Amino acid sequence: MDAEEADAHRAAVRGQGKRDAVFEAWKAMNHSFDLREWRSSSEEVKRLPMMVLWSGSWSDMWIDEGKKVTKALPDAKFIYHYGGRWPQVDAYEEISKLIAEFVTMLPTTATEHGSENMDQSSGESADAHSDHPVS
Repeated sequence: MDAEEADAHRAAVRGQGKRDAVFEAWKAMNHSFDLREWRSSSEEVKRLPMMVLWSGSWSDMWIDEGKKVTKALPDAKFIYHYGGRWPQVDAYEEISKLIAEFVTMLPTTATEHGSENMDQSSGESADAHSDHPVS
């Protein structure tokens, strides 16, 4: 969002329909990064194993947003955590464990990763955190 757009949103917030203006500004900021475009930007990025670590404590609608992010990242593994907006504060042990588990499951070399069929997007895991599979 450039300065002109920010000024327009600021003016709209001061007038009638403040809630709508705030929502539109939020949408503009949050949709400025195209995950599909970023994921396909280079061969190196395409080969990166990815995990979408998402808060599962807000609502089913919020979890669905995490699934949308995961769909934009082919082969990404979707896992939710029980922390809130600041998981590094209220769920740091859980987050650390989930990241460590993900990293230790990775192949030791990029060549192995490219040759293995790692179906990380299936959502099928015995882990309690993945009972919201990507559909």
